[in-house]
This record gives sequence, structure tokens and C-alpha cells, in this order.
Amino acid sequence: MAVIGVLVSVVGCGSGRDGLAEPGAESVARTASVMVGSDYVLAPGDVTAVNVIGLDLVTLATPLRTWWATFQDTEVGEAAWLADAPRLLDAMRTTVSHIADQLGPGRDIAVRSTFTPYLEQWRLVLNALDALRGAVRAANVAARQQATDAYNAAIAAMGRLDAQRVARVVDAYGRDEAKRALAAQGLDPTRFGVG
Repeated sequence: MAVIGVLVSVVGCGSGRDGLAEPGAESVARTASVMVGSDYVLAPGDVTAVNVIGLDLVTLATPLRTWWATFQDTEVGEAAWLADAPRLLDAMRTTVSHIADQLGPGRDIAVRSTFTPYLEQWRLVLNALDALRGAVRAANVAARQQATDAYNAAIAAMGRLDAQRVARVVDAYGRDEAKRALAAQGLDPTRFGVG
């Protein structure tokens, strides 16, 4: 399978918990509230939704990494990759649907405003991956590149969304405290330029 250059910048997660005490509920609530740009501390249900969405975004990294790793692996034949692609897409669709469920009626507007754009970009990612699968099946190199470009654009947009969320924490707490808060939530601060 010929490989087109692909920017694979997936959502990542570091352990980040070595030597750190678990943050208290109040600290988690404040950090979640700042990350979504809320002017007040979110209600417990909204904090839970923020945390669940964060875990879902991390969960999406596994099938996405597998998608690209097998796509670029010369040991994996095209037929095998095409056979496995629907399973990976279904896994990602399920997680994206779970994110949508967290943003239903009654969710705080700051939470919805922050994560609805992620939901939109992930839907674009899924559309691009599905288009890539069709292009590979049809041996259409131009369509493969078009799908890859659409994928990269959506991933880049999510990177900008990540940067906005982290910038809010840095603005509110400073770099050292933002680093601690991100690490306490299991996120690698260096991935966000706060290392």
C-alpha cells in the first residue's frame, strides 16, 4: 500500500501522576471550570461531564493510532487494513456518540461551548477516515490525499482548541500551577507546551 504523508497528531495522555497527590473535588471542579471558561465553579454534574469528555478524547487516541499505524505498516496488506478499518471506525463513532451524550440538555453552556467544537471536528475526522477507506478501496490516489488533507485540518483545529483550554488554565493559575493541575489530571503538560 503506497503511503501518503500524513500528519498524525492524536490526543495523547501521559501518566503524570508519579509523586502527585490526587486533587480534591474542589480543585478538580475549579480546574474544569477554568478550562471551559466558566465564570463560576461548575456544578458536580458538569464537572463529571468535563472529566468524562476528557477521558473520551484520550480513549479516541487508541483506535486512531491503530488506524494510522496499520495503514503505514508495510507488513499489513491492503486487504487486511480494509477489513479492520470498519471496526476501528465503529469504536471511534461509539466514543464520539458518548461525547455527544455528555453535551445533552441541561449541560452548562460553558461546557457545551467548549466541547461542541471538538464534537464537530471529530465528526469531520470520522468522515475523512471513511473517505480515506473508500479511496484506498478504489485505488484513487487523489481522493486519498483529499481525505488526508481533511483529516489533518480537523486534527489541527482540535490542537487549537486544546491550546485555548490550556491557555485559560495558565492565565488563571500561572505556568507552574497549570503544569501541576494538568499532571494531576493525568495529562502530559509538555504536550501542551507547559512542561
